[in-house]
Amino acid sequence: MISKLCATSVFIFLFVHSIFAHAAAQSAEAEIEQLLTLDFATLTTVSIASKKEETINDAAGIISVVSADEIKRYGYRNLRDILDRQAHIQVTGSNLFPHDRVTMRGAAFSHTDNTVLLLLNGRPIRDASGSSVTHDIYEAFPVEVIKQIEIVRGPGSVLYGTNAFAGAINIVTKDAPDTPSGNVQLTYGSFDTKRGSLTGGGKLGDFEFFGSVKGMDIEGDDFNNITDEAGNVGSYETGSTGGQLVLNAKYKGFTLNALVSDTTRDHARSSFILPSTDTNTKREFFDLGYKHDWGDNWNSTLNVLFHRHRYGFFLNASSVDQYGDSNHYLAELSNRGQLTDDLSVLFGGTYSVQDGYIKTSDFRYDDYSLGLYGQLEYQMTDWLKLIGGGQFNRPEGLDGDY
Repeated sequence: MISKLCATSVFIFLFVHSIFAHAAAQSAEAEIEQLLTLDFATLTTVSIASKKEETINDAAGIISVVSADEIKRYGYRNLRDILDRQAHIQVTGSNLFPHDRVTMRGAAFSHTDNTVLLLLNGRPIRDASGSSVTHDIYEAFPVEVIKQIEIVRGPGSVLYGTNAFAGAINIVTKDAPDTPSGNVQLTYGSFDTKRGSLTGGGKLGDFEFFGSVKGMDIEGDDFNNITDEAGNVGSYETGSTGGQLVLNAKYKGFTLNALVSDTTRDHARSSFILPSTDTNTKREFFDLGYKHDWGDNWNSTLNVLFHRHRYGFFLNASSVDQYGDSNHYLAELSNRGQLTDDLSVLFGGTYSVQDGYIKTSDFRYDDYSLGLYGQLEYQMTDWLKLIGGGQFNRPEGLDGDY
């Protein structure tokens, strides 16, 4: 009797368990099917289009995103590798600054990188001298720290100002893990390529941080028996060495973005004259921000930015030493909120100061500029959003213009 009762109980338990298991499996399958119906543009959020978190479908612009998973799967070694694989984008340059500028939609006017704006967590990286020697970022930026790269094709000057004529690229770093942790990566490859990085971060109460430091030493693929413009025969070297530090830290409403770089690479001067000489680039970039919520639908953000950029190289065949040292200070206040359920607004202002020195011409400069910007977004229907924006600028010594 007891054995029959036990057998019956086991049978009932297995029967009930199978029903619940089947129901759970159906529920899981339904959730998976629902997720599969959503496209990448619905699941992914970006902040580059309107300086706020929104899905790609809702963002105002032609936007694509490169995820950390894609960076890992393709084995990208640097930022140049990532961008070269994107549609309508190529990292180009000249023999003076190889792989120094981003060409987007074929807009290439010079060898300086002044038509596509680079941003780190939404904060602009541009130097005050206008030379835009940025090959160190494309080559030495630690890709291990990247959460995603947001690319907007088309003018973004209304919200971002200078250098966003052809587009903008926002590098978003990873969030800090709950438990402090890190990892070390060492690689070695052809042409005596050595790279090493230390990446990590964590949360300590209200304070959180995540960053990476990367070092590299690359011999490069030397081109032998090359004839230069003066008829000299020699070797063109393509090696590079140096390192870069990237850090993002948060404490309550405060944020800190930092990028420190010191790299040296071989190049062939402004005229293609052998032997090639070195280009040295140093930068210190710091942006401190504070965000305050005025309620559920309104907030203000204040940012103070400092960027020092130095570079040196031989200008031409007469071995004229070219050296530049520039400082950029930027204060920006932006405000965003909802006027109605369908109407949102973003407006703000900037005060920019820049100074620098160019050794070749013994030229020093010091100026400032004021800027105002605004953007309205009206969700007219589920599938139609109307967007309008404007910007006012007044550089020192010049009349203001819209």
